[in-house]
Amino acid sequence: MVEYYIELCTRMYEINKSIVKGKELDFFLSFVKDKKMKVLEPMCGNERMLSPFM
Repeated sequence: MVEYYIELCTRMYEINKSIVKGKELDFFLSFVKDKKMKVLEPMCGNERMLSPFM
């Protein structure tokens, strides 16, 4: 039962928060904007930040 619940939560999260935007995106971009540095994708797992960072 717990495994089913975890899978369900994962699917709902990916549907509801598929791509980061707005203030959340601005917050994370503020750490790297105008800095010449490489960034490892934050919140690795469902790639919700990968596209906006590119």
